[in-house]
Amino acid sequence: MSCTIEGTDAVTANDLDSFKALLDAHFPDHATIVPGILRIFELNLVLIQAAKMDRAAFMEALLAYPFHTYRSIAHAAIRARAKDTMLVLLAHGWDINETLGATGLTYLAYALTKRRPGDEEMALWLIAHGAGPNRRPVVDTTALSMAVQLATPGFVARLLDRCGGDLHCGQLLHHALDRDVATNRDKGTDDSTVDVVAVLCVLLDRGAARHLNRTMYADDAPSQGMYCFMDLGTPLHKAARQGNVAAVRYLLAQGADATVHSTRTKRPWTGHTAPGTPRWLRCCDMLSTGRAHQAGEIRLGMWYQYG
Repeated sequence: MSCTIEGTDAVTANDLDSFKALLDAHFPDHATIVPGILRIFELNLVLIQAAKMDRAAFMEALLAYPFHTYRSIAHAAIRARAKDTMLVLLAHGWDINETLGATGLTYLAYALTKRRPGDEEMALWLIAHGAGPNRRPVVDTTALSMAVQLATPGFVARLLDRCGGDLHCGQLLHHALDRDVATNRDKGTDDSTVDVVAVLCVLLDRGAARHLNRTMYADDAPSQGMYCFMDLGTPLHKAARQGNVAAVRYLLAQGADATVHSTRTKRPWTGHTAPGTPRWLRCCDMLSTGRAHQAGEIRLGMWYQYG
């Protein structure tokens, strides 16, 4: 423990000479995991501190030892946007597209979950250094899935138009409907419905219409197997269950079929979280009549033309 504390203090003070002397004293043999005094993994907290402060030289000195995982270190570096540290990790064999388990996020997806200014720039840096926006674990959830749920519509368009994002991976229409009130708090509003429709426009304007009437994971057997216990519907099912009137109206105008059943044979107007509310009644009215507002009232797609 004393080595951990001394090492962390040396990193904080940016005293590289003292740090190297400490390592030589406690770990004279760089080739083994247990040199004799401490187990090398006890320095993990020191690595995380170096990552948080982007002390690349300290990271180089530490990675001379046989660490078996970079996951917690990479997460700390991403949170701190410590690019020099990440370059060191890459030079030492860090797999930038690694996922944790069957449902774990990639590092790129993780970078997009923090909801902080600058996260989109960090995501672009990761892509430039090999992170794939379409990489996934067993479940069909990609970094692009997180982007349509959490990032700005303009950034989603950039990932699709310039960064190799694939419209047909990641259940994007479904994740777009998971955008919530928190997405818009920085804008000074608690209404996320227009924001949801804007992202749906970005996706449908670029060719996602073939997924409009498919239930979630309908085209992905591994994900179906993992979520076979759930009632999975189409994007219209999700919008109706959420009471998102604007999304229901827009999806119907784009050709969503209100007669498609969920995986448990439910129609879009059943299963709302708050039946009897005004939003639920408005959604039911639109679904039962199959009508939406005139296309001219909801042509938001024209707002998102990015070169």
